[in-house]
Amino acid sequence: MIATSGSTGVAKHVVLSAAALRASAQATTDRLGGPARWLLALPAHHVAGVQVLVRALLAGTSPVVQDLRTGFRPDDFAAATGELGDDRRCTSLVPTQLGRLLDAGAPRSTRCAGTPRCSSAEPRSPRNCTCGPWPRASRSSRPTG
Repeated sequence: MIATSGSTGVAKHVVLSAAALRASAQATTDRLGGPARWLLALPAHHVAGVQVLVRALLAGTSPVVQDLRTGFRPDDFAAATGELGDDRRCTSLVPTQLGRLLDAGAPRSTRCAGTPRCSSAEPRSPRNCTCGPWPRASRSSRPTG
């Protein structure tokens, strides 16, 4: 049993099998074009954080873990990305985190290939933002991988 993020209301507990977690991680790996080094910037006791850990295990790497004891801070995120090395790098963020990064000016040390570009309709919505050549961010009420 694992907690959902509560993105559509109060967090709920759901039952997910190990096979379901692996299948989701593999689907994400396939969608992103192969294995990568992962940054855990989400609580590991919620499904989105667990999925970052599963993706890292599937890739045969150890995730870099951002210290969230004082909350999500853009400067700490930038520092953590520096620990990922030069291979393929990925992370998973919730809309609030992306908004904080955008508000902070998304410093280049986040290794973003350019400034995040967002549509004018919902400028802070990750659904409407891209960062360099990375795949479009998407928001969903359910884990997407």
